[in-house]
Amino acid sequence: MHLNAYSYAKIGVRYQSTGGPVEFILKGFGDGVLSGELNLLLWISYIFALALYSKGFSSYAVIFLPPGSAQVWDKIFANTIILIYGN
Repeated sequence: MHLNAYSYAKIGVRYQSTGGPVEFILKGFGDGVLSGELNLLLWISYIFALALYSKGFSSYAVIFLPPGSAQVWDKIFANTIILIYGN
């Protein structure tokens, strides 16, 4: 984790822009097909991460609900989180 943060900090100082990881990909590989594919993989990983985090949070949130209603509320919480943070 620390090496990843250190790398982002060093490259962020070198290439100052609001592009974030996409800008780093463009600087490293140029503006071509490979950069587009890596950018697409980055967006797909963001989608999977959001789904994983929303499912994990909803699994913890249903602990506070009465028994028997957890299965329905688990899906409602997860979908609500995706709708809120997915935009």
